[in-house]
Amino acid sequence: MLDQIHLLAAVTVLGVLEQAYFFLQVIYARRAFGISPPKISGPPEFDRIFRAQVNSSEYFPIFLALLWQAGLFFHQGLAAALGLVYLYARYQLLYRIQGLILRKGEHLCQPWSMQEPLGFAFGNHNVLQRSSRLLLAALVSLHDSALPSFP
Repeated sequence: MLDQIHLLAAVTVLGVLEQAYFFLQVIYARRAFGISPPKISGPPEFDRIFRAQVNSSEYFPIFLALLWQAGLFFHQGLAAALGLVYLYARYQLLYRIQGLILRKGEHLCQPWSMQEPLGFAFGNHNVLQRSSRLLLAALVSLHDSALPSFP
């Protein structure tokens, strides 16, 4: 049984560690901008980091459910690989937001949509859309190939 879930378990542990990292980034941002809990708003820079962390936390249970269902019922390796793509995309989101905040003299919303400061995260999240579509297509093709053919 363990050989059937070891990749899924590794991606799950990595996802939990990523969530802990995101929580720490919000704590550091609270200290840097002088925002004490339970306040959840402040300067736009803090709001962006906080929203990226909260958005990741909101979708984490859905990610785990899909990861484990795909891995157990279809293909463990493919589900784990696409899970890693998802976790990498979430990390890149927070990393880019922090990079923009740390640069001086640059508008925070410049690289993405001017209408929405986090257009990459909430509007134009192409990486996440592509990985979820790829996962769905792969699972459907694996499911179809696993079905027995009847004469």
